[in-house]
Amino acid sequence: MGDLKGDTRERVHYSEILWVVTGRSRNGEELFGIQDSIQRVVFSLEGSPGKYVRYRDHYYPLHSKAEFEEKRKQALDGHLHFYSNHHGFGQDKKKIRSVSSASFIYEHETGPLII
Repeated sequence: MGDLKGDTRERVHYSEILWVVTGRSRNGEELFGIQDSIQRVVFSLEGSPGKYVRYRDHYYPLHSKAEFEEKRKQALDGHLHFYSNHHGFGQDKKKIRSVSSASFIYEHETGPLII
């Protein structure tokens, strides 16, 4: 019998509920706009650092809950335009505070295509 060898299959870590976010306006201005809530399995991809989720035929880099909190802080300080189409508000500090913290993906930040 030969030595044990690894394979290149994706390894599942866990399933997570996360936000789908728009991160840039058409003119390139940074913003944070929650579009949808999804639940996906989180993967690590061989040769790619970080964690990924499958969404719309691509892998998307997963951003942490801590990064979400940083974006919320920037919005509350007036340094970032924060809105939520999912919740139906824009730049309302009371409502920004009430949004659940979660990991997220940016719609514009596609990773590798799923083959």
